[in-house]
Amino acid sequence: MSTQLDLARCVGGAAVILLLQTSCAAPKESGTASKAPAQVQQVVDVCSNPTAASNASLAQSDPMSFGWNLFLSINCPAQSGPAQPVLWETWKPNYAVYLPGGKPPAPWGTLPPRVLLDQPEIDGFTLLDKTGKPILLEIRMNKPTFDYVVQRQLYSKAAQLKFFNDPTSAPIAFPTDSLEIKAAWLILTPGDPRNSGYYTIQSSYVDGNGQTHNILAGLTALHITSKVVPNWFWTTFEQVDNQVRTEAPATVLIPPDVQKFNDMMHAALPPGSVWRNYNMRGTQIAFTNPDGSPTILSNTQIETRFQLSSSCITCHDLATRGSATQGRLAFIQMANNGVQGYTGALGSPSNHYTDAFDKPVCYNGSLGAFTDCKTPNPTVVYKRMDFVWSLREAK
Repeated sequence: MSTQLDLARCVGGAAVILLLQTSCAAPKESGTASKAPAQVQQVVDVCSNPTAASNASLAQSDPMSFGWNLFLSINCPAQSGPAQPVLWETWKPNYAVYLPGGKPPAPWGTLPPRVLLDQPEIDGFTLLDKTGKPILLEIRMNKPTFDYVVQRQLYSKAAQLKFFNDPTSAPIAFPTDSLEIKAAWLILTPGDPRNSGYYTIQSSYVDGNGQTHNILAGLTALHITSKVVPNWFWTTFEQVDNQVRTEAPATVLIPPDVQKFNDMMHAALPPGSVWRNYNMRGTQIAFTNPDGSPTILSNTQIETRFQLSSSCITCHDLATRGSATQGRLAFIQMANNGVQGYTGALGSPSNHYTDAFDKPVCYNGSLGAFTDCKTPNPTVVYKRMDFVWSLREAK
């Protein structure tokens, strides 16, 4: 099933897409921040605009509108009826794709029991809530993403090494309707009145001691990436109470124009919609701003310690495959002031890359790959994998 679903089922009978006439700039003041101006008051059923969640032009010209539309679209119920999972919950989780021994995954539509992951963030940090419980994670891919992984056998480390070693291998290039998400979950106490502010599920997780816990979990963050544009479209959402419920500070605040857009979306959604409790933190479609400064996009639940240098598009462009002995290209830097992410385009002179053994490597724009920095005749040591970091889990 695609993201082109009936949003009316998603938000309780009043599906919304805010249609901006111009750009995503903040509207002029018109009384209150929560009241949408006239040009964004149109509320339409997504069935009358079936390409809204795959509109490359909208993604580039009005990324905030596109980001919210994408968020609502993938959060539609997968089927009609009560207590249905939302669309992205029917997608393949990573642990059902990258199997021991590089075995082929089960066909699409076959899902294992749901298990949330008690694992650290990409920099090794483990985020806890205010009661000391871990924030849990999961990563999922839609059918076009899954089909491409299966077609190229990229679920297998052996197939990825063949891609690296064979100079005739076609570049990894996912189809334009590919989507991936990363979700973060808060462990909730049943009966807590605050639970109504979350999208909730019954699930389980395995702790560090190997014990399985059955839990009620609330969605606390959602990263979304779409191949609707060549460098993918990036957006991230958070539940509004994250700084009250978790140990993650908001080091980077939501920009005022983005928050105003959130307020307009909340006002347009039905009063009972749980999605009124979620804020978009921003979007990303380019490595740099018009002034040349690097774009930044972070989520307090997923990039807790390096929000000031978190760039989804840059980090994911470091998704690569090296030789069997090369290890993984480093995608986090350590500086005097702590963990630092990479920002800007790969060719930025301020970015200095290293392999898994802290040996310098260089990005070669003409080759579109990372080399051993030798001149002339550099040797390719890492090939890019089209921004898809989940491929690193191949076994």
